[in-house]
Amino acid sequence: MSELFELQVLAVDGATAKVRFKACHPDQSDVPEAKNIALQTVVEIYWVMKMGYLWDKQPLTGEQAKTRADQHEHRHALDAWLELAHGKKVVITEDEYERLSEEGAGDEQLSGWSLTDGVHHKHYPTEYAKFIAEAEGAIVEARLVDEVANPRTLDNDADPQGTLVFTVKDAAWLSHLVVGLHWGSAMYDFEDY
Repeated sequence: MSELFELQVLAVDGATAKVRFKACHPDQSDVPEAKNIALQTVVEIYWVMKMGYLWDKQPLTGEQAKTRADQHEHRHALDAWLELAHGKKVVITEDEYERLSEEGAGDEQLSGWSLTDGVHHKHYPTEYAKFIAEAEGAIVEARLVDEVANPRTLDNDADPQGTLVFTVKDAAWLSHLVVGLHWGSAMYDFEDY
């Protein structure tokens, strides 16, 4: 999937974070102002840190970022939100993989199955409506400031930019955010899906 945004953490003050969004794909015509985008931001940087997907020149080393994610006080909540947003991947046996390949999923609500690096998995679908409901409960406020060309109205307009300022109910949910962290993202507003 192509990246839609470049994001950078500008500030973290208690339960409030400021994250700069810059569209980097021609099909992305706006920076959305939504609570589910705010929660996706919190969850996605956690996932990026946990998986070691940080770009060069970060304020943390890859090992420091992974440790910060692995030791997060609320990693179980973050992992649950991540599952809603990305879907669930479960390790299965080779026999179960063969059965799925021959017979299909049957009554099981799967989005697919795969073999990656010698490990068999079954995949459960994303649950955007549940994620949106979680965002409504977790995010107190989300608003855009410092917007530039947002939304883009003409093809040759500048790429949309904006700073998403959001407040979470529990400041500890932001403990993995470090000013200067930056990453590419394919996140989108779940409201329309």
